Amino acid sequence: MKVFGVGRFVADPILQEVGETNVCKFSLAVNEYRKIAGERKKYAHFFDFEIWDKAAELIHKYKRKGELIEFYGTARQQKWNDKETGEPRSKIVFRMDDFTFIPSGNTRREPDDSGDPEEDDDCG
Repeated sequence: MKVFGVGRFVADPILQEVGETNVCKFSLAVNEYRKIAGERKKYAHFFDFEIWDKAAELIHKYKRKGELIEFYGTARQQKWNDKETGEPRSKIVFRMDDFTFIPSGNTRREPDDSGDPEEDDDCG
């Protein structure tokens, strides 16, 4: 599944060395907007992301908690067995394939599925 959106870093990205390359792991807060009973409501969702190679180094070097990023990625399912119970577990992690830095203080609006362009959105 392909995803595209704008998110805000929940914490500073973490860079890890994996063999001869790097992976950067981080979580993004992504807002969803819905009209319920005529009132616009914002719902924040939190997703885990990773990015590899040179792009991982760029994200780690230039992005910090609270900053925005525009992303394009692919959903991936990770599976493992719980260490304590042996039960199978899984989670979805998004592999970021491409991104655009959004400079701090940018007033650019995030995408919104409500069709109502009148309200400013702040991703968290």
